[in-house]
Amino acid sequence: MVTGIAATLFDFQEQAVIQLLDLCTDSHSKQTIVMKAPTGSGKTIMLIDFVDEYLNKVNSNAAFIWLCPGKGDLEEQSRQKMRKFAPHLNTQNLFDALQNGFEPESTTFINWELVTKKGNTAIRDSERKNLFDRIADAHRKGIAFIVIIDEEHSNNTAKARTIIDAFSAKNIVRVSATAEENKRYEYFEIDELDVINAGLITKALYVNEGITDGVEI
Repeated sequence: MVTGIAATLFDFQEQAVIQLLDLCTDSHSKQTIVMKAPTGSGKTIMLIDFVDEYLNKVNSNAAFIWLCPGKGDLEEQSRQKMRKFAPHLNTQNLFDALQNGFEPESTTFINWELVTKKGNTAIRDSERKNLFDRIADAHRKGIAFIVIIDEEHSNNTAKARTIIDAFSAKNIVRVSATAEENKRYEYFEIDELDVINAGLITKALYVNEGITDGVEI
């Protein structure tokens, strides 16, 4: 498991990682796995641990693609968290991948908007083609891709599907607090009660608790 400050997993987090690994290694499982994880359950830490465990115990000749929604530089936040809790893992962004390609045991953090948003000039057409070339190079080397889609509900477009399909991933892991069960995919939920019992979230929010009527503030 991941080592680092505050990286000791709660039981429910460890069980979620084990379930992801089991589904990714079961030959009878579907390609896409959906994990519904309540907000505050520590999904990024779970995914980092999943990457580490997969590379250590399943296949080191794999490259992870971590796709994030465009708001708030989430891809860079996730990358920094991986550097903090698993500094031994190799991380890169989209432009690193365009320059250097996809290597075994790497995790590439990509902002969806760089590759899908109409009119976005951050990645030019020539670079977009180069991205597919880099993917093809990795396939020729026998590298297996695992695609992680963070906040999976955020980009369900034709362009997004084109990018995902290009990786021909062995598995696609979709994670969201609002995920819905779909019979085409493997699906499991993290029980919100387990997250509450771990002290990560509270059951209710009390506003001005203890303040009685008629008190001037």
